[in-house]
Amino acid sequence: MANDTDLVRRIKAEIVVQQNCARKARNDRAREAHDERIVLLKDCLRQISPASGSDLKDGRAGTSWSDHQAHSERTSSAGDNDDKFNPEDLVDLTRLDDLPEDMRAELEDPYRNLDTQVVDLLRTVGQALEVDKIRVGLYRLFGISIDQAKLSNRLYKLASRGVLIKPPRSRGLYTLPAT
Repeated sequence: MANDTDLVRRIKAEIVVQQNCARKARNDRAREAHDERIVLLKDCLRQISPASGSDLKDGRAGTSWSDHQAHSERTSSAGDNDDKFNPEDLVDLTRLDDLPEDMRAELEDPYRNLDTQVVDLLRTVGQALEVDKIRVGLYRLFGISIDQAKLSNRLYKLASRGVLIKPPRSRGLYTLPAT
């Protein structure tokens, strides 16, 4: 029972985070993606604890049943439902806006965010990239401009920790390890 209560609390917290992200989203596509995640989280919450579904009707974390049905129809007619509930989102270090100030200050290492962005870029591209291509991709995907020497140093550290792989006999080429 305690585990269910904790899970319900975490899902509700993630709903609030997704609502904040949707409100701050820069474009309609991102806003819609957050809204779809919210609906999926609420559906998951209803399945875990039907009683907790009743308190989703307040303005903070609720949608009506008709909203849920409309979402289901949209996603089923769209044919591609990429935004499935991912438990890793609950512990995602790229979004810290819902954390207390003191915890956020400890976690806001400028290179930590860069690490996850490099990994996201390599996952998105799906192939090994050279340092210059990683720089261009980081700018185009995240709007980050970083010095080549700093990026090379960070990529080397990520490779030495095993987060990235530097293929043998390659110069400035990095990829993700096979999963």
